[in-house]
Amino acid sequence: MTTRAIIYARISRNPAKHGVYDFTQRAPNDSTRMVGVSSRSRRCDTFFDTLARHDRQIGAINVPITYPPFPVNGFMISGMIVQEGKPYTFPESLATELDEKVGGFPVNRIRWRFMLGKLEELLDEAIVVTQQRARVLEYLIDHKEWDVLVHVFVTPDRLQHPLMHVIDPEHPRYNHDLAQHLRPKLHTAFRTLDGILGNVQNQIGDDATLVIISDHGFRSVHKSIHVREVLARAGLLKSLPARRKSVPQLARQWLRRLPPPIKQTLAKVVPTNGHRIGSPEEMANLNWSQTQAYVTTLTSQAVYANLAGREPCGIVAPGVACEQLLDDIQELLLAERDPDTGQPIIEAVLRAKEVYHGPWADLGPDLLLIPAAGYAFAKGAKGHLQPYTWFMGDHALDGIFVAVGPGLRRGERIHQAALIDIAPTVLYLAGIPIPEDMDGQVLDLFADQRMTTTPPIYVQDTTIYKGVDYDYTPEEERNVEEQLRGLGYM
Repeated sequence: MTTRAIIYARISRNPAKHGVYDFTQRAPNDSTRMVGVSSRSRRCDTFFDTLARHDRQIGAINVPITYPPFPVNGFMISGMIVQEGKPYTFPESLATELDEKVGGFPVNRIRWRFMLGKLEELLDEAIVVTQQRARVLEYLIDHKEWDVLVHVFVTPDRLQHPLMHVIDPEHPRYNHDLAQHLRPKLHTAFRTLDGILGNVQNQIGDDATLVIISDHGFRSVHKSIHVREVLARAGLLKSLPARRKSVPQLARQWLRRLPPPIKQTLAKVVPTNGHRIGSPEEMANLNWSQTQAYVTTLTSQAVYANLAGREPCGIVAPGVACEQLLDDIQELLLAERDPDTGQPIIEAVLRAKEVYHGPWADLGPDLLLIPAAGYAFAKGAKGHLQPYTWFMGDHALDGIFVAVGPGLRRGERIHQAALIDIAPTVLYLAGIPIPEDMDGQVLDLFADQRMTTTPPIYVQDTTIYKGVDYDYTPEEERNVEEQLRGLGYM
C-alpha cells in the first residue's frame, strides 16, 4: 500500500497509468522473481516534471522511489531505496555541499526490522536521524531557490510498526512496563517532528502555503494472515517438496541478523549461490505447473492469477476460466474467519480491473486485499492465521491532511480528500494547468470564491515518458532486497 500511496500523491494517476504497484515488481519474462523498482520504473511524469515545464523550481528531499536521482529544475535528495556509496543527489555536488555545511544527509537508516530486540537503540537512532535531516531541510530552505519543496520524514512509520504495543493502550499485547520505560524517548521522537513543523512554518513565512500529509494512517495489529497458506489449502497453489537449505542459504540467513556494517563486510565473502535473489518467501519453491494463483510480497496485498500468456509458466486460461478462478478466490478469502472470535479476517477483496485503469494494467495484480482491523498480511507464517510477535502496527487507509496558508480556510474539516488529489491541488496553488489524465481533483481549501472565479485549467499532456523495467546489477538488487527486509517489506 505504501508504494501506491506515495505515487498517488505526486503523480495523481492510478498504477495502471504509471506501472508501479509496489517497491518490487515481477522481473521481465520471469514471474517467479521480484526485482526492485526505481525512479526509472514509472511510465509517466510526476508533478515535479509538470512544474519544471512551467519554469517552477522544486526541491525533493527523501521522497521514496526517487533513486537514482534524476534531473529536475531545482534539487533532489533521493529517498528509499538508495544504493549507499553511490550518487544520491541532483546535482551530484549537493551531497558534498551538505557534508561540508551541515554534516550530510543520513540516507536509508532506521531499518527497524533489524532492531527488534533493541527498541531503545531504534528510538535513539530515529531521533538523531530525524534531527539531522531537519538540519538539512533548514539549510536548503534558506540557501536554495525553490517554488515547491517536498520533504518526507519516515520516522512515524519506522516507529509505529514495531512499537504500537507500547503506543496504543488498547493493543492486545500492550506492555505497560515497557511503555513507561520507552515513553520519554517516544515523546522526544514525536516532539522533534512537531518542532520541525513549527520551525518550517516560521522559516517559510506567512506568504507560503504549508501542506502536511501522510501517505497512510496506522493501526494496531496482533495476528498475521498467510494468504499463500489459504490458497494452498484450497488446492490453488502447490509447493515443491521441501529441500534442506544449502550452506550458502544458511550463511545468508545468518548474515541478515548482523548489524549493517558487519553485514556489508561479510557479504563480500559469503557465497551467494543457493540464494536466489528476488525470491520472496511467498514465491519460494512453487510448483508453477500446478499453481493457479500466487502472492508476491507482503506489501502488495494482492493475488495474481498464474495466467497463460502473461506469466512464463501460466496455466490459467484468460477469459471465462480466469474470471471464475478470481470469483472463487474472492469467495474463499472473504469466508476466512478467526477461530477465536468467528470474525472475518479480510475486510474486502477487490477486482483490480475495477480499481485500476490504464495501459499498464497487465503489470499489476488481479485481486486487491484489505485486511480487517487487527490483522495484517504475513510472510512465511505457519498456518493461515498466527499471533504476531514482532509486527505490532500496520498501515490504515485514513491518513492526515493539514494545510495552512494565505487565502485558505481555517479551522474547517476537508471532506473526501484523497492522496490522488494532492498533485492537482499543488499545481493549482502554483498557478499551473493540470494534465487532464490525472485522476485526482483540486481540493477546495479556499476561504474566497477562487475556485469559481479562477477555475482549474486542464490540458492534454502529450509528454511521452519511457520507463525502464529493470536496471539494477545483481549486487544492487541484493542490496535493495536487504534494505526491504530491514523495513519489513520482504
